[in-house]
Amino acid sequence: MEKYSGMGYPAVAIEHDFEIFLQKQIGGRGQHYDADFFRAGDRKQIGKAIEDVATKLESRINTIKFSALETKDGGEKARLDVVINSIRGIAADMIQSKKNEPYDYHWILVAELILALDSILTHFGF
Repeated sequence: MEKYSGMGYPAVAIEHDFEIFLQKQIGGRGQHYDADFFRAGDRKQIGKAIEDVATKLESRINTIKFSALETKDGGEKARLDVVINSIRGIAADMIQSKKNEPYDYHWILVAELILALDSILTHFGF
């Protein structure tokens, strides 16, 4: 949590974590993972960013060679497929939402998990 310590609501840091995972240029403006959307709690735009994360996660996961056992029900690949579908469902719900969640701190947790996942996948070459 040190990265966020004393920053108030770290919308720019959250944006950067999304950009890193999505392999986009840091600091690009106007995208649906833009810091302003996190500050405003714009669930439609954040939902689109989450949808992008699911798509990018799926493409990176699909480059991994899983064993036959890992692709069976309950195996690592099968569980990842369930997670990706769940993330897509959450994104779809958010895109349809009319509510906003300004300065919502759970996006800090989401961004940190995305960054951790990116580091793991990058380490293993995916």
